Amino acid sequence: MDSKYTECLELNEIEQFILQQSSERFDTSAISAHLDSCSRCKQVFSELRIFYNILFDELKKPVTNQVFHLIKNLHSDDITVAGVLLKPQLLDEMPGERHFTSQIVFYESGTDEGEETVTINPDEVFIRVIKSNKTDKTTLYLSAENRELCSDIIFRLPEHHISFYSDEQGKIEIGKFDIRDLDSRAVMIVSQR
Repeated sequence: MDSKYTECLELNEIEQFILQQSSERFDTSAISAHLDSCSRCKQVFSELRIFYNILFDELKKPVTNQVFHLIKNLHSDDITVAGVLLKPQLLDEMPGERHFTSQIVFYESGTDEGEETVTINPDEVFIRVIKSNKTDKTTLYLSAENRELCSDIIFRLPEHHISFYSDEQGKIEIGKFDIRDLDSRAVMIVSQR
């Protein structure tokens, strides 16, 4: 075993080991051997691993109402927040493809007005939109009862001939975009699964 690890490991070494961030400075086999022989480091490792497992599980979930209210309250002058509801259209669809019509259900810029409770049916998608008033960059946060409608999807706006890709949490960075262009539009969602 490397003599470097005869003493207890630094917290950042254990953290990088958990996150599998390899570095030339760290010998992962020596760290693993040290964890097997040191009860203190093994306890820290166990607690950190539990923390990161919970964190990564939480990051896979849609952003909650409370988080959006916090963002809105902290940055009320800096952002515009909107809610867009996607209602399904009954069209002939290709496998993995769904068509919707969008409707802005609330739109607010620097106020506490607007967002109330929005009821979402199982076949609908709700989009929380946050636009920076400084950079004009817009981010969409999709949520739906059916995760295949918001997680790892292609979000298409056929009228604009543009497509965006969501991550596994339903987040889409769309850059400079006028939120009002999402009102009463045809939207297509294509599953990438």
